[in-house]
Amino acid sequence: MPTPDVIAIRASSLADLFDCPARWEAKHLRGLRLPSGPGAVLGHAVHAGAAAFDQAVINGEPISFDDAAGIVADAAREEARTIDVDWSGDMQPADVEKIGIDLCRLYCEQVSPEYEWAAVEASCEALVIEDVGLVLTGTTDRIYRDPVLGYGIADIKTGKSAVAADGTVRTTGHAAQLGVYELLAAASYGVRITAPAHILGLQA
Repeated sequence: MPTPDVIAIRASSLADLFDCPARWEAKHLRGLRLPSGPGAVLGHAVHAGAAAFDQAVINGEPISFDDAAGIVADAAREEARTIDVDWSGDMQPADVEKIGIDLCRLYCEQVSPEYEWAAVEASCEALVIEDVGLVLTGTTDRIYRDPVLGYGIADIKTGKSAVAADGTVRTTGHAAQLGVYELLAAASYGVRITAPAHILGLQA
């Protein structure tokens, strides 16, 4: 466990840290919270459906897209009911559910089949860097296996800026997060991460 003199940093929070250290401190060190946005609910729901789909493949018991879509819908409804969400914008709970199912279909039918997954939602052990007083933690969306390049990580993004207008996935600003995921995956799973990190941008 981290000592009081050691700061724990989740890989998924690094974008916040580099964008606004004061906001990061308020949220992750002082525990201050603002309501979640619909985009966060959407992301969590899509991740839940996609994870169930891929884990079933790894287990040798594949599920259908309809099964995954049901998990997306259930996750979206559960978060809308149980957490503090700011619904003051244009996106409402029904929109989140519909878009989430659309994105899950895109993932299950077009993205996931291109990969051989080694691990899904891989919760990585804390990596202590004593000389700078940091503990790095995080959950890597996917570890994939390439027959030529070896193991690599993949991260699913569903935000509004995940995909550019020309259809290309935006990669700017994610290098630190992906680098930490690579370190955690290698340390926790005992494999060398030698294949490129991939960002799987999903946009309806």
